[in-house]
Amino acid sequence: MPLIVPCGSLTGPVAQSLRVRPNDIRTLDEGARQLHTSSASIRRAFRAETGMPFSQWRTMFRLNASLPYLQAGIPVSVVANRVGFESSNGYAMAFRRHFSCRPTEFARTTRRLAG
Repeated sequence: MPLIVPCGSLTGPVAQSLRVRPNDIRTLDEGARQLHTSSASIRRAFRAETGMPFSQWRTMFRLNASLPYLQAGIPVSVVANRVGFESSNGYAMAFRRHFSCRPTEFARTTRRLAG
């Protein structure tokens, strides 16, 4: 199932910010201040538009954003940092939970299929 990228007045700016910088570490409270609203309003809007909590959506978005980097052969530790994970270990665990394989397996397989 593809990830829904929200485009509402509260969710769109947050999603766009992550699209530009997946490793953006600003909190939802900081984003809410910039939008002159509350983080609770943004959380409700994310759940309504995507069917999932913001934190889960952000993790899924970052995992999907990491795929081209892995396909390009960039090391997992660098990829994890580029897409906003605090550690390579946390990234690898989230990747495995979501994609049912390790990031290195994904990279190896996609490079083999491409070449």
